[in-house]
Amino acid sequence: MRGAGKDATRLFEEVHAWVNYESLLAKCYIGPLRNTVTINLADSSTNPNSKLPPPPPSFAQASKLSVTAAPTSPPTPTKDTTDTASTTPPPPSIVSSASDDSLKLSIPIVPRFDWIQKTAELTLIFYTRSLANPGVMVECVDHLEVTVNVLLESSVQHRYRFHLANNVRWPCTVRTSLESGKIELMFNKLCPALWTSYGQMTYERRENCELQLHEYDVATRVEITHDSCALLLRPKNNSLLQVTPVGHHVSVSASIDGEYVSRSYTPVPASCVSTDCPGTFIPLLVKSYQDGCLSKHLTRPVPLGMSLQVSQPSGNFALSKLRHHNRFALLAAGSGLTPMLALLHYLLERNSNRM
Repeated sequence: MRGAGKDATRLFEEVHAWVNYESLLAKCYIGPLRNTVTINLADSSTNPNSKLPPPPPSFAQASKLSVTAAPTSPPTPTKDTTDTASTTPPPPSIVSSASDDSLKLSIPIVPRFDWIQKTAELTLIFYTRSLANPGVMVECVDHLEVTVNVLLESSVQHRYRFHLANNVRWPCTVRTSLESGKIELMFNKLCPALWTSYGQMTYERRENCELQLHEYDVATRVEITHDSCALLLRPKNNSLLQVTPVGHHVSVSASIDGEYVSRSYTPVPASCVSTDCPGTFIPLLVKSYQDGCLSKHLTRPVPLGMSLQVSQPSGNFALSKLRHHNRFALLAAGSGLTPMLALLHYLLERNSNRM
């Protein structure tokens, strides 16, 4: 009853953040509500084609007090009614508009946590918001301690620290649904059994966070063209898993000849790399430039790049801006091709407003 008698949209989004209600309402949309309607109350008993029984006398008497019976032929609209119809603004559409999207973006998102299990599997679930485009960082301390960072805003982290009831295997599998904003972390149990609880969890919302840097090495180098390579970056301690939101990038830094050099690169979907990509690896497509000291350092065949500093994902691309569009022109000049690949993958796979 918390939403009785008032606009409960925000309350609904907090409690049912995973429900894509805009899509549900759009499918129920019939048309604009008419302000006036003409009702024909002619006695159905006089119409031989009518299959309905005649209305009771009480209904006919009540209708005379409130509604004037219309003739059997439609009336010709008068000047007054025509002017009224032309000046009355149409009712607002039930389909979300761009202003609605902007309003939703201004409301802070607080992920809701849930969990499910099978005999051999534990799944941690985080519900954000439709098209929230979340980023995820999972760090395994040991087989019982796991830290999950959900990245929803540029400088805000939602940190969950778990002490699980029993041991799990690392790495986990991360599955994100961009349309619903649902995040699933699936762990295999070390000893298959049903648990009475997942364990214990602490939550912390951290604002104005600086970009965290983690150490990576180049594990695999695959030559694509004469000046471009596919690279798989492996975390140094293999205890970190990072999922980059669509349209976001990471900062890659290295010490070259005593100078600290940093550049931004956009991770690509694992399907764009022609080799097996473990979940903890970050796949990149890097073009080597003649005067690019970092790109040449990353793409050199031997020795492979070591001790790279890679940041958490950053960016401000709003996936909700694409909600009402299904025709796109992507210009890759300057930014390069890599930012387009994850975007194309999402557009081709989404269920609503398909291309």
